Amino acid sequence: MRIHILGICGTLMGSIALLAKAAGHRVSGTDNNVYPPMSDLLAASGISLSSPYNAENIPTDAELIIVGNANLPRGNPAVEHVLNSGIPYTSGAEWLGRYLLADKWVIAVSGTHGKTTTSAMIAWILEYAGMKPGFLIGGLILLKTRIFTWHGPLAMLGTLALMSILFWDSGSSASSGSPVMHLFSGASMMGAFFILTDPVSSAVSNRGRFIYGSLIGLLVYVIRAWGNYPDAVAFAVLLGNFAAPFIDNYTLPRTYGHTARRKATDKGEDE
Repeated sequence: MRIHILGICGTLMGSIALLAKAAGHRVSGTDNNVYPPMSDLLAASGISLSSPYNAENIPTDAELIIVGNANLPRGNPAVEHVLNSGIPYTSGAEWLGRYLLADKWVIAVSGTHGKTTTSAMIAWILEYAGMKPGFLIGGLILLKTRIFTWHGPLAMLGTLALMSILFWDSGSSASSGSPVMHLFSGASMMGAFFILTDPVSSAVSNRGRFIYGSLIGLLVYVIRAWGNYPDAVAFAVLLGNFAAPFIDNYTLPRTYGHTARRKATDKGEDE
């Protein structure tokens, strides 16, 4: 089937494009914001991309249009062309249900906090029961497809685990919680995979991301153990974002051809 995806560079639509390609469909897509790493990942899989949204960028031989849910209202030139031309269209969720999951038993986990943790627990339970489940966990998919690197999540979870082990007193009434509790509750997993990996607010270099993640993991434990705030991850990330420019200033890699390490505050030679 010839499939064209509107909003293809979003995390969900990009993943659907890769699944459709792997299933043997011919896939292309349009988005207003086409840039790495998603654009590189899709191009490496042989999926052609176009920009901006207009009628000309929708293939004339398209048999199905998958419409993303991000900023694609009525009045969008591409959406209006699809509606006026009568090309069959669907949403990403409907495509998954109709073409990929129709003959499978599906357990979908939704909510605000705890989705990654709950999904991992369900997958482990079913695997332990010998049912050999397939599973799609957003954080692992993003890591595998190199949407972000492992440095930040590993540093945060590792530091949080280390702090909770150091101060764990086997569960007395004054205990701040076990390592398992700290890792698998209070949005720890969501923070590690979906918040501190934001490319805009986090550190730039891999070494900087490791320091940034370690700082957030330390702050999460400190706020939980000795602070009075109900959501330690949110406050820890805010403080980490404040520190990110300072971390970048001392961890940016050396520019090729230069002997001195570059700092974030350095100006260009011609300024």
